[in-house]
Amino acid sequence: AYVILANFLFKEDPIRLEAFKLFDWVGYLLISAGLSLIVMVLSEGERHFWFEAWWISASFLAGFLLMGFAIMHFIRHDAALFKLTLFYKPFSYALIFQVIFRFGSLFIIWVIPQFLIQLSGFRIEQIAEVLWPFSVGTFIGVMTAYYLSPRIDQRIMMSLALCILAFSSLYCSFSTSQWAIHDFLWPIFVAGLGQGVFSLATLHLVLYDIIPTEGPTCGIGFNYARVMGLVGGIGILNHFINEREKLHSAMIGEGVQLQNEQTLSMLESIRHSLSTALSDPSALNTVSYAQLNQHIRIQAFAMSYNDAFLLVFFILFIASACVWVFPYSK
Repeated sequence: AYVILANFLFKEDPIRLEAFKLFDWVGYLLISAGLSLIVMVLSEGERHFWFEAWWISASFLAGFLLMGFAIMHFIRHDAALFKLTLFYKPFSYALIFQVIFRFGSLFIIWVIPQFLIQLSGFRIEQIAEVLWPFSVGTFIGVMTAYYLSPRIDQRIMMSLALCILAFSSLYCSFSTSQWAIHDFLWPIFVAGLGQGVFSLATLHLVLYDIIPTEGPTCGIGFNYARVMGLVGGIGILNHFINEREKLHSAMIGEGVQLQNEQTLSMLESIRHSLSTALSDPSALNTVSYAQLNQHIRIQAFAMSYNDAFLLVFFILFIASACVWVFPYSK
């Protein structure tokens, strides 16, 4: 459909069938299959985490082997689809920062919604209520970056954008189990500003010193870096949150077993609130301990999400100090 539409719109440059014969189909199939397998493996990280199932490891290995064959093919053929010369330019750094940026943006589009679903009874269809300030902030950020782009070094813009995202995540790390949607609206909006500024600033650096024949390589690499940052990041954060929740549950559980003063006070408060509804002491104890366990679970989840916000903060903050690997650009 795209080919037919292009042939209709660009009549002065019609599609020539002989160009299909000259196209690097071998390289295209190798790189597509390899990258597709790697993306599939990364996307499974949310459910299984990597290397927990044999077929995930096998797919990961197969993807890297196909990538290796593709790179060998591109080295040996001058008319290859992928132009490896592009990776000797700042484009390589731009791909790394794109992965980091997409990973960092997950604290808005994935961690906060998961926090609200787990702790506030949020529903999937309510996600738009969380993300609308992000869209507004992104639009304002893009407009601001567009105005400043011919006036300020783009490395400063990238560093500033990553810092905005980092400190927005740091602010969210102080959340409690009582936080609701309105508590996240301002950090989401501010993070949107950071995304808008970063998106335009990184575009300058991605396109730095590239030539037209390197365009397909640039597009493929940039898009796959974005996808890998998102799907791989979800797998990492999901596993990280689950492991931290187990750790916090165990630590809080130790306090319950030791019957410390805070635990006894909380248990007494629960019993007092239930005493009017339950007169049987045995039933009162059972329900009280059940509610105490639920409270522990909620607190452990809240602490694990705060740890995820802190992880994102540290990664983005470190990245903001590393943007000077790029050349000067306006």
